Amino acid sequence: MIVAIVGPDGSGKSTVARKLVKELEDTIYIYLGHGKERKYCLSKFNRKLLNVKFLGRFLKLIDDILIISKMKLDNDKLYVTDRWIVDLCIQSESKFKRAIFFAIFRLLPKPDIFVLLVGEPEKIFQRKSELPVEKIRKQINDYKKMLIKYNLLIFDTTLESPMHIVNLVKKEIETAKGGKQ
Repeated sequence: MIVAIVGPDGSGKSTVARKLVKELEDTIYIYLGHGKERKYCLSKFNRKLLNVKFLGRFLKLIDDILIISKMKLDNDKLYVTDRWIVDLCIQSESKFKRAIFFAIFRLLPKPDIFVLLVGEPEKIFQRKSELPVEKIRKQINDYKKMLIKYNLLIFDTTLESPMHIVNLVKKEIETAKGGKQ
């Protein structure tokens, strides 16, 4: 089973994902973002190649596809991911890139549960001021539009505590697994 935690930067994805993994036994945490925390499936990537704008993005995308495929094949395990390919669709500035990422997103297997973390854009901006308030608002709307047809849980992290969200997600996982968690 795969649970993907998504949302705009500053919404609390990493906090909720890590707390969820701590609360559940035999759960594997996968970070699908970019940065030091990322563990690449194709670990032989030369770090310099990853920093080349187009090539680096392409290699990371190939790596995402491999990781997602591996998770789907290990369907007896529980994975919690911090981000998903949908983040690339939502956060890309270029319409061309968005279209490519959206096509790839549609072709790839989906998580069993999407957890979308949202909140008041002004409060999210205060947590992490990388994006303007209007861009955060737009991303939240884009996530909702794109994910509404999937098994989607939406939580407002500006109103609910991370532990409360974790407990609600745990209940959803138990329900999805037939109470075997």
